[in-house]
Amino acid sequence: AYEIVDCDWSSDVCSSDLYIAGDFNSGDQQIFGVYDTNRSTLVYGNRFNDQRHGFKNYTGQVQYKKTWPKPGRELTADAMYNYMEGNGGCLFTTNEHYWINGAWFDPSASVQQNNNFANAHMMNAQVDYVNPISETKKIEWGFKSNYSTSRSENVTSNLNSNNNQFVEDTVLTNLYQIDNLINGAYINYSASKGRFGYQGGLRFEQSHYAGTILNKDLKFSYQYPNLFNPDIRFEGGGFVYGVNDSQKQSTSLENLKNALFPAIYLSYKWKGKEVQGNFSRKIN
Repeated sequence: AYEIVDCDWSSDVCSSDLYIAGDFNSGDQQIFGVYDTNRSTLVYGNRFNDQRHGFKNYTGQVQYKKTWPKPGRELTADAMYNYMEGNGGCLFTTNEHYWINGAWFDPSASVQQNNNFANAHMMNAQVDYVNPISETKKIEWGFKSNYSTSRSENVTSNLNSNNNQFVEDTVLTNLYQIDNLINGAYINYSASKGRFGYQGGLRFEQSHYAGTILNKDLKFSYQYPNLFNPDIRFEGGGFVYGVNDSQKQSTSLENLKNALFPAIYLSYKWKGKEVQGNFSRKIN
């Protein structure tokens, strides 16, 4: 593993890198048996488990900060990238012996092989700005975005003793991919006058998720709000397809409203105490 940190605060920039990698192998043997009420052996055998695994992980980050002569006014930005990868496999060899009709039956060993691979990319970006307009007034805004995509492969196969070849088990084998995007933005304004204080803000949220089982042609996805595909909308407990142009515009506007979350906070100081009240829209 190694880590590199490089900060130059004279130019308000800092960067860091972290890399980790490793691998390990293991093996074990399990012995088992099945007995009747007289503790006579009906079945006995053993299983050998051989496992191998490896991984690596990289993270890079860049931070930026800008300040002004006015106290409290600043702009900060942060970007991060992470990559993860893992691979490995297991080989299970099982030998079983059965007591049948007064004699031991010894079938061929059953051998199962699992090979797996997984990787993931994740990216984050965030910007925040604070500007104290005066001693009693301040405005803030910012946004954040997170994107990740991951892929996982798990291939299970069984040895065919007739030709000594591994045959893939399509029931236990899975290959899938997941993509996820989350965006958010906000703006706040706060001020005070005498004993009164107030703050108003607006937040926007948007997300998209897609999952695909690659080896079985199965897909699932959703996005909130549904701004980019108004031809599909949810109504009356089900999806409605093929809306007309006027409905498209109405549906997109309605979905945009669902992504906005306003909030208002009020406070009043009186005789050493403070009374607060607020209104905000939330997702149930």
